[in-house]
Amino acid sequence: MRKSIAVLLISMMIVICTACARVPDEGADSSISLTSNTIFESTSDTASGKEASEAPSENSAAVKTTSTGREMAGISASNLDSGNEITAFPEKKSSSVLPEIEVTKQIVNLNHEGSEVFNGDYYKIVLKEKDAKAYPELDGAIRYACEGISEEVENAMISSAPYIADNGYEEPTYTHNAELFITRADRKAVSFCISCDSYLGGAHPYHYFNSFNFDTKTGEEILSDAVVKDMDACTEAIVSEIFKEEEFKDVDRQALVDSVRENVSLSSLPFGLGEDALTVYLSDYWLGSYALGWHVVKLPYDEYADLFNEEYIRTDEDMDLTAQVSYQPQEEKRHDISEYLTEDFGYTPHEDELFIVENPGWKRYVSGGAHSGGYETTLTKVSEESYLYAEDWLTSYNMSIPVLGRYAYGYTYIPYPEYPATQITLRDEEGNDKTFDFSQFVTAPDINYSDPFSDMTDEYIHYALEDGGVLYVNIGHSTYAGAAPSTGYMIAVDMDDGSVLWMSDPQVANGKSFAKIYDNIVCGYGFTDEPDYIYILDAGDGHTVNRMSVKTAPSYFTLLGSYLYVACYDTGYVFRYQ
Repeated sequence: MRKSIAVLLISMMIVICTACARVPDEGADSSISLTSNTIFESTSDTASGKEASEAPSENSAAVKTTSTGREMAGISASNLDSGNEITAFPEKKSSSVLPEIEVTKQIVNLNHEGSEVFNGDYYKIVLKEKDAKAYPELDGAIRYACEGISEEVENAMISSAPYIADNGYEEPTYTHNAELFITRADRKAVSFCISCDSYLGGAHPYHYFNSFNFDTKTGEEILSDAVVKDMDACTEAIVSEIFKEEEFKDVDRQALVDSVRENVSLSSLPFGLGEDALTVYLSDYWLGSYALGWHVVKLPYDEYADLFNEEYIRTDEDMDLTAQVSYQPQEEKRHDISEYLTEDFGYTPHEDELFIVENPGWKRYVSGGAHSGGYETTLTKVSEESYLYAEDWLTSYNMSIPVLGRYAYGYTYIPYPEYPATQITLRDEEGNDKTFDFSQFVTAPDINYSDPFSDMTDEYIHYALEDGGVLYVNIGHSTYAGAAPSTGYMIAVDMDDGSVLWMSDPQVANGKSFAKIYDNIVCGYGFTDEPDYIYILDAGDGHTVNRMSVKTAPSYFTLLGSYLYVACYDTGYVFRYQ
């Protein structure tokens, strides 16, 4: 009897357990059952790149369907629809696929009156769609980096438009061109460099590099200190590689080391991760002067093994840039300069004026609108020093050297770039120009053509200064007065109509600058075998108030506080003025 009861209980438990095993999970199709020999393989999360190596827990849904259709890794739709009992083998996905990159070169052109005045290019770099999903952080980092480069080019083009519109266009064409180098793209890192050549006016173009190194999984930037163990040793290695080239044999090695080290401390080391070497990109001025140019240096990993951390210098054996990087057809956009001459781009039409300054004669002149200020500035000598060059003496006091082409009193002074400089433009903060032409003052009537220096008597603008709507200019030639005595004038011009308010006596101002102190102009005249004086003129009518003798010809006049610094040919004076 007891044996019969035990058998009965065991049978009931088997029935109950079998029924429980066949209860479907919530949301699962009741026609699908899992047999006892179901196997779970490790799967990969393609969005995160993290491999899920553990089997699902007992209460997880081994089979799932969606509201729009049934989906199950390793189970075909026909099996789901048939209701047959099957064994599930989830599809094994791998995160080991190398990221594939698409590159598109973007070209932009700016035209003005039928001529190309600007051309530039940049690169659009993206991961292919499947890899962008697998590595979203990396894709975002690359896109953001490329946006910064494209903005550089677009801004260069847009900023050049109003300048060309206002000042006209002269060759060469403005450029901002780029070249792309991808040195690595694998499971650990993606590394590329954009080399830029930029010319937006001036004496020469500028070459620089933008290098980018990203961790493939996280998208975070890889900095040089994560790759290089000892930056000082790396700097020495860089210079050693440079000195293998013949052109550097006469360059001071320590100067190169110091220059590279200083630039690294300011902006980190620009580098690229390669398969066999670390590439270092040195822009213009990284090695010192512009004449030394830019440079690309390779540091082989095997030769400089002690320099590097191994985490980022090991690459995948199957890395193949020719397969991973595809170049799309380039895209070109053409623009006309008129597109950017609108208020949306901060442009307002300029009111430019040109005044031809009429020469009232080659003697002292005072117009009816000129009035003496009646004030005399007194100069008390504080010090006198001998030196070799006027510029060096000024800079020893941390004084800037007064030159045309600087910003002062609300205007930017733009001298005519050719000799003799007969025009000067004053540009206000809104970009409006007033140009004054002094071409009537170039050729004096008393040139002594028998003098050996008579061919050096073209007069030109030495310096200019605006104050209270009056433009003060000193004009003269740069040789002996005996070759043409009518030289070295101070001239005051009304900036409203370009008329001459007054003209000083000749031979009072042939220096490279002058200063305005209260109601006086302080200037100077002198030459090798001629008397050398500092002159104090009345700023209201130009008459000579006072003068004082100095050892050699006055050249620069600079104010600092209540002191006047006068740099003569080989002597420097400091005066207290009041």
